[in-house]
Amino acid sequence: MPKLMKLAEWRNAIFIAPRPSLRTCQKWCEQGLIVGSRKYGHLWFVDVDLYNQSTGNPLVDSILNKQG
Repeated sequence: MPKLMKLAEWRNAIFIAPRPSLRTCQKWCEQGLIVGSRKYGHLWFVDVDLYNQSTGNPLVDSILNKQG
């Protein structure tokens, strides 16, 4: 069972001031730039375990996530 965190909570945990806007983070999710992000209804969530396992390289992360 994935440990999901609301995008707003994730943003507050990851960034210090000045934080990117919530809309910017939502755009990053839509573009696939935040590993482990998922949308349920109108809310975005981040799979914390999947995000923490990410390498920071989008190409490598996309390959690893397809195998997992």
